[in-house]
Amino acid sequence: MSGLIFRRLAQLSAAPSLETMRNIGRCHELKGERISQFALDLVPPHRLIFKPCGKEKDYLEGGSIVWKKVSEIEIIEIVDYH
Repeated sequence: MSGLIFRRLAQLSAAPSLETMRNIGRCHELKGERISQFALDLVPPHRLIFKPCGKEKDYLEGGSIVWKKVSEIEIIEIVDYH
């Protein structure tokens, strides 16, 4: 699993914005208690969880996260949240 973790981190680091990650590792927004967080698939059932950095006004539009506006993230954890 560590190889995939480093690959995902490298992909995130190289991405100019979160929009680039839309089709990589099933990157997706989370809901419920994890609203405003994102997940990337690792080795099932584990996920890399992260959130956008900065002020919400910088990446929100109409209450939704605009992926192309997110250029910095904070890694939160690796977890099986299922």
